[in-house]
Amino acid sequence: YCHLGEREERLLTSYISPIVLLKKKDSVKISDYVSPRNPFLGCMVPYSPLHVLIMDGLDIPIVCTSANISDEPICIGNEEAFNRLDGIVDFYLLHNRDIVRHVDDSVLKITPKGNEILIRRARGFVPSPIVFDEELPDVLALGGHLKNTIAVSTKNYVILSQHIGDLETFESINAFNRSIDDFLRFYNIKPNYIVCDLHPDYISTKIGEELAEKLDVKLIKVQHHLSHTLSCMAENSIINEDVIGVAWDGTGYGFDGKIWGSEFFVIKGNEIKRTHHLLPIKLLGGEKAIKEVYRIGLSLLLDSSFSDSEVKEFFNEFVNTGVINTLISMYKGGVYVESQGVGRLFDGVSSIVGISHKSTFEGQSAMELEFESLLYDEEVNEVYGFKIVDGVIDWREMIKGIVEDLRKGVPRGYIGKKFHNTLVRIVEVVVKELSNFSGIRNVVLSGGVFQNSIILDKTLEVLESEGFNVFVHKKVPPNDGGISLGQIAYVLRFVEK
Repeated sequence: YCHLGEREERLLTSYISPIVLLKKKDSVKISDYVSPRNPFLGCMVPYSPLHVLIMDGLDIPIVCTSANISDEPICIGNEEAFNRLDGIVDFYLLHNRDIVRHVDDSVLKITPKGNEILIRRARGFVPSPIVFDEELPDVLALGGHLKNTIAVSTKNYVILSQHIGDLETFESINAFNRSIDDFLRFYNIKPNYIVCDLHPDYISTKIGEELAEKLDVKLIKVQHHLSHTLSCMAENSIINEDVIGVAWDGTGYGFDGKIWGSEFFVIKGNEIKRTHHLLPIKLLGGEKAIKEVYRIGLSLLLDSSFSDSEVKEFFNEFVNTGVINTLISMYKGGVYVESQGVGRLFDGVSSIVGISHKSTFEGQSAMELEFESLLYDEEVNEVYGFKIVDGVIDWREMIKGIVEDLRKGVPRGYIGKKFHNTLVRIVEVVVKELSNFSGIRNVVLSGGVFQNSIILDKTLEVLESEGFNVFVHKKVPPNDGGISLGQIAYVLRFVEK
């Protein structure tokens, strides 16, 4: 059904027994609806006696999914399953043994260059601690909003919770609160600090404010992308080192109240300096543009000096002309939110190239652009043009180059690879510049964009060939699942010192 390498086989049969993403074979006889527009399948082997009993009676694979509605925690009780899954499932397999807390399966993948990426850290990893060489204060960290985990530090270790998920439903928020109570009670911790994200509207931030007041504990708010960088530093035991941090993702609340997501940091001693970021991208309709990513593609084209009629040519086939005209009017009237997230650049380019125009889950359009590029067999070494002025990375020359290639009939996979190459070149150019003036040779890569196999592989290859010490995630995810560790690391580096 799938191509299985030695590394993947070792992971599948390890005591962790995670879900491993494997590339489908061309002849795979699994419905396209299982992983639509995705060349990978998430595969696992039976890891419990119940699994073994079921599979012993079958000579075919089975398609499994967790017992929950999208964005909600998995059901752990019989009555809960009856109530929440009513009308969805046909049969229930029940047991009289109570489950105390929900724990999802962990998810990993191996990149083409053999780098291991932990996408979701849960069963098999939790509650294995991140161990430090020093005594730590008792801290409770509440993580972010998406892919939430919490963490506590005590003695000389940090324990991260299982994957809790996106704090966007009543059930998820309840699971979040239960996890906090569980951790404080189970590890007998009375925190000296509570740490949360800087974003004022995150549920985790609001609960942190309430909890800090209730427990009469100091509350510390840490910028999202700084937490990403510090998370990677903590798991690599370089929390006290000077580093150049690259934190790329979709969204995070910045020190200036703007939407960040393309950060280059220089962390030296007790100083944190944000040095570079993307030219802001206009989100027509705000958050709706993250779902309907053609809105981002349209704004990228308009920003890159394409005419209204040229823009309409790109989207007329699948977007109503009236909608396009409205979006153009919104652009000209300044009715938009600006984002500096690299994830949004992926979204817009995915739409312009004609790969994905709407996302039904976080990161879908960016992933489909990555997949199209991975499946293009020819080697591509070219890059698109870009400019860097006063720390602002201007992507408009790149958009013009992409359109020029499209008009020449260049394959989408080729354009996708060239786009990825350009982002890697940006990292290379900026890191070398920052190293030249700071003398720092340690580079930390974090954020959801570094789940992208092409970006991770090529960035590592380029920077290591230049003699940099490059640190990436191996014990916690590069996505928001690692934010809580970074929040504790902030206390260790900048508060307790």
